[in-house]
Amino acid sequence: MFSNTFNNLLTEEMGIIRNVQSDTRVIADKIKLSIKNTSSSPTSFDMTTYKNGSFHIDVTISVDGNVSPSSKTIKGNWYYFSFSEGQTKKDYITKIPMRTSYNKSMNTLSVVVLAINGIIDNNTLEDSVAHELTHNFQSILKGGELLNDKTKANYQTANRNFASNSENVRIIASVLYLTYKFEQDAFLNGAYAYIISEYEKNYDITDAYEKTEAYNSLQSLRYYLDIMHDALSNNHVGNVTKDHCKSEYNMSFEKILAIGEKAYSRYSRKLARMYAQALADIRNKNITESDTYHTMTFYSQPPLEELKRRINETIFK
Repeated sequence: MFSNTFNNLLTEEMGIIRNVQSDTRVIADKIKLSIKNTSSSPTSFDMTTYKNGSFHIDVTISVDGNVSPSSKTIKGNWYYFSFSEGQTKKDYITKIPMRTSYNKSMNTLSVVVLAINGIIDNNTLEDSVAHELTHNFQSILKGGELLNDKTKANYQTANRNFASNSENVRIIASVLYLTYKFEQDAFLNGAYAYIISEYEKNYDITDAYEKTEAYNSLQSLRYYLDIMHDALSNNHVGNVTKDHCKSEYNMSFEKILAIGEKAYSRYSRKLARMYAQALADIRNKNITESDTYHTMTFYSQPPLEELKRRINETIFK
């Protein structure tokens, strides 16, 4: 179902924020060069090389990609972690005290760069940088905050509930987080940056989209919505979950589910358009397109047995 829907939408096209793409490339290249020229610093992580540094960059704000009077310089800090092997990365990645983010009040972009044996994870680097620059761009164009007081409260609550020990709470928070259009668009611009970068490095983007946060977050959204639908249809939504939805978000379980489905529809269409746009931009650069671009292998949905197990255990009590 998921793969068929996605493939049917691939002929559509989506506009990409060109400023974000060009700025992302400049930032990524600048950071990589700085990493090469910077000595290691002490770290408490075993078998890990740590470096850090800073940079400044003039970011453009105009929709057409030209430097506008409202362009500005932002400060940046980068934190480089090169792990000796994949297992070491898994052991320490959740212990890294910082994350890629943009602090509007401080006008500072913080970038976490991950590597294994010195080979940088460009997906994490370019995808996450483009994501944060998109938020900066969105905020500037809007001339203020992206959220009003009501939506901001729910957004912050969802972010807080990601760390909950309750799977029910985490699922609902994840669905609501991905209903925000500015988050979807940030993920999409991150994915575009990564796909173009992958082609320029490897001349092949056969499975590049599968590695993006946009694609995987869309898969997760579909998965969580299916769990919620199954719980609702089997009368497995108890008072605890109903009370949680009302007290935390001032919405019913059913309302959150409906909003989630609407968001999924928008997100899937825009992801398909983004991929089509990436292909079009590759063609416009006079790069020969291979038929393998359209040979897509989708991650399988969670096994039906797993969904049944979750339903039988009454997920939403």
